[in-house]
Amino acid sequence: MSKIYDIAFRMGVLFNVLLWTVLNIIDFFDARNDFLYWEYRGLKFSHVGDFIWGVPFPMFRESMLWNSRALVLNSVIYVACAFFFGFLFKFVWSKISSRRVELK
Repeated sequence: MSKIYDIAFRMGVLFNVLLWTVLNIIDFFDARNDFLYWEYRGLKFSHVGDFIWGVPFPMFRESMLWNSRALVLNSVIYVACAFFFGFLFKFVWSKISSRRVELK
């Protein structure tokens, strides 16, 4: 079992975690900036002054009230992508390590 989850697989999972974290941070700041821009222009939204953010499906509000269905669906997508990137990194690492050239 430890051969499946080797260092290349773990690096793929770590890449996935960093990727989704960065995407959610970017979406958070983008939603906040849009909300503040329109609020500054005098447009009030109907959802009690909160901005909504989350990738790939909106799951959080500024007041930290979450949409539980979107949270579960996003978690399933994150886990599936973690396995995908883990096995992708493992595959690429096996191809790179098998091409070792012996110097004479």
